[in-house]
Amino acid sequence: MKCLQYGSEDIVEGVRVMDENKYQRGDLQLEVYENPDAMIFKGAMNASLSTNVCVGCDFVMFYVTPQAAKEIKILRDR
Repeated sequence: MKCLQYGSEDIVEGVRVMDENKYQRGDLQLEVYENPDAMIFKGAMNASLSTNVCVGCDFVMFYVTPQAAKEIKILRDR
């Protein structure tokens, strides 16, 4: 894998991204809506984010699993 910004191959892969508040701690997540304009019943789905970090330039590349990406596409194409 190469850095999208710097071109370096010195990448730390699969770094977990945490979300923390006063009461809990967990993975940072995307929240995608099937119908974002709806007042209620938006049809939400969540996907955990992971990252790859370039050691050369400190660039952080976020990603979701391939399955989550497919589910996001299906949800939005409805």
